[in-house]
Amino acid sequence: MQTAAHRQAGFTLVELLTVVSVIAIVTALSAPSFSRMIEAQRVRTAAFDLVTDLLLARSEATKRGGDGEIITITPAEGGWSSGWSVQVVTGSTVLSQHNALAATVQFHDAPGTIAFDRDGRLVADRDLRFSVRGASQSEDEGSCIQFDTTGRAASVKGSCS
Repeated sequence: MQTAAHRQAGFTLVELLTVVSVIAIVTALSAPSFSRMIEAQRVRTAAFDLVTDLLLARSEATKRGGDGEIITITPAEGGWSSGWSVQVVTGSTVLSQHNALAATVQFHDAPGTIAFDRDGRLVADRDLRFSVRGASQSEDEGSCIQFDTTGRAASVKGSCS
């Protein structure tokens, strides 16, 4: 009786090591661009969250307007990157609070406190413009937060100039 010879199926060790090496090289080349993408997304998220809380503060100021209450949005101790809170000045009721951001997210030219009167207008009586960008981003790569005295808010990609 003769047995038929069976050929082994599968990968050789050399083939497996070649594939693993190629995957390692491709991963190493894509890692820097991936970290920049994550940083850019963190900046966009921070800008969006701040604009959302600015609109909340404005909305609450108009909603509570009959009492003449002023609603403020104030950075945490350590600046805007450390977080912020939206609160009613009288009574110190906190309406919203945002925790600290990633260490790479930086605010530039941001005011100390932003306040809205009962009409939903900025108490400062001037337009606000400040930028949010990552530590490795240029001014043009960040976001510009714009808030005019009439209450229109926007987060625009690029510099504030």
